[in-house]
Amino acid sequence: MDDENIQGLTEKDKEDLKKAFNKYDKKNSGNIKPNEIADVFRMAGQNPTIEDCNKMIAEAEEPGTGMLMFEDLEKICEKYWRNYENYALELREACVAFDRQDMGLMDFDEVKRILMQYGEQLDDNDIDLFASAFVNDTGKIIVDDFIKQMNPFESDTGKKKKAGKKGSAKK
Repeated sequence: MDDENIQGLTEKDKEDLKKAFNKYDKKNSGNIKPNEIADVFRMAGQNPTIEDCNKMIAEAEEPGTGMLMFEDLEKICEKYWRNYENYALELREACVAFDRQDMGLMDFDEVKRILMQYGEQLDDNDIDLFASAFVNDTGKIIVDDFIKQMNPFESDTGKKKKAGKKGSAKK
């Protein structure tokens, strides 16, 4: 986790987190299961790593009822909430290591090898989904397209993307 991008929760973030929490609090009990933290976090617009998810769950699973109240979730999320204003730049910097010829292309096999060796554990289905989304006919990933797809926020404004495009629906 990149500590310089950790930020506290704004009031809007808290609202988003509460809405997501309420979707998982199906019995309206004011509690969720610790293993639902990652889903709530993602629904609130974050993209935690598996490592961060495991840390959040471990923090939530302290002795007690086995359930997590919103206030406890909020405290945990404070530690892991990311500021995505520089996300596109950070992603581009990470891609540079794979774009050795400075052509805006990354070799899929090399990216896959690094992800499997050092990053997230991917199964064959994950790899197939990744390849179908990002890999062109020559086995390369186009860096700009990859960044646009991976960035949950507009790279030039730091604001969340709006769902869909005006006039893009087929009739």
